[in-house]
Amino acid sequence: MFASAFDVHVFPIQDKSVSDIRKFNFTTMSDSMKSGNSVDAVLFIMTDENIFYLELDLDTAIKMKCSPLDQVKPILEVLSTRPEFKNINAYQVIAEAWMKSFHDKEREAPIAYGDIALMPSRVEILMESFVEKNNDTEHRVFEIIREVNSDKLIKLKEVLGNTDYESTKFPSLPIKGEMES
Repeated sequence: MFASAFDVHVFPIQDKSVSDIRKFNFTTMSDSMKSGNSVDAVLFIMTDENIFYLELDLDTAIKMKCSPLDQVKPILEVLSTRPEFKNINAYQVIAEAWMKSFHDKEREAPIAYGDIALMPSRVEILMESFVEKNNDTEHRVFEIIREVNSDKLIKLKEVLGNTDYESTKFPSLPIKGEMES
């Protein structure tokens, strides 16, 4: 559904570990934010030989009134059937988003895409979801602290506590139907 609309950039692994690649990707994205750029939503896919970098399609997500992160699962399902994506070892999603803590009474009403962005008590975050083959999904959340009345980033403050949550947006690896070597 989404995979044909993306530019895919490919970089060789060059004997780097998945852990090193993950750290490098996150540092690169956070440094980009510190330089004044936004990090709407990006997907890194790591195979035995390459790192594939895709920017998720924010325009399509807005038109469809859904999160750009809804694109991750269909992209992985389509790409995992292609020879160059055999043996996906891990993938990483890094995105800016809005977050809100809800009290039980507030959760009763369904939330549509875009609702949290309109809520006065929302918090701007940079989130990372990391899925490695045969491991549990890891999530990290950082509050984005900006100068008052400015887009200038002051710092990213890691939100500690329960960042484990279930999401159907990030499938575990291997992807069903993934090509075997």
